[in-house]
Amino acid sequence: MEETASAVSIMGETAVVGMKDGYLYGIDLRTGKNIWKCELDELIEGDMDHFQVYPKWLPVCGENMIYIAAGNTLYALR
Repeated sequence: MEETASAVSIMGETAVVGMKDGYLYGIDLRTGKNIWKCELDELIEGDMDHFQVYPKWLPVCGENMIYIAAGNTLYALR
């Protein structure tokens, strides 16, 4: 799997993480298997130097939705 481009957020039994390959992934916490992915073009970024210190994108979970700001776009996924 690619390097992460975001911090990990937990939604129920799913870990949600953005990866440098441009996808947001849902990982089953019990099995560790990928259960879904969603393409987010803005996650692909040339300047990845500061990810170890401060992830640029943070998926936030609430109200059965996942919110992630990437580039100039705010995604809301159900």
